[in-house]
Amino acid sequence: MTVEVTILDAAAVARGAKEAERNTVDLGPVPDGEAVGPAPEEAPGSPVDTIAGLIWATDGQHDLMEAGAFRIMEITSEVADKSSNRGVITWSSTVKLTHVERLRELASGTHPADGALIADDLEVARNHAADPYAPIRWVPGIAWRPLTVAVEHLPARPRRFRSDRG
Repeated sequence: MTVEVTILDAAAVARGAKEAERNTVDLGPVPDGEAVGPAPEEAPGSPVDTIAGLIWATDGQHDLMEAGAFRIMEITSEVADKSSNRGVITWSSTVKLTHVERLRELASGTHPADGALIADDLEVARNHAADPYAPIRWVPGIAWRPLTVAVEHLPARPRRFRSDRG
């Protein structure tokens, strides 16, 4: 998903960041000494970077995960500042479909009139089952405009079996 954001109220964005920080749970040390997030001595990024830090790509997908439709494999985000108060934010989640019919059932439940489209197209099914822009909707102090929503289906690779025999 890609959106263009404009900061209307920098103080509201800062309050949103403080609230998100208060609601963060520390799960303890990261295995293998991997760093998570910016080091404490790093200077904060731009205001648009702050907004990107408030976006959690799985927002709006919890029902799909709980229903067993897919598992989250990877989350990425990218920020491109256009000015001090405007920028483009892109986020994505790579998922492994575990139950395509459940995905389609959830989509049909919310959009029954589009049943035929949902049955024929995984992108339609995904976008009808969950709001693709849910992660940005709650961020205070901004205006945003959708740019793109893309769902790419990569068929599973055939499994290769190794033989224990030489």
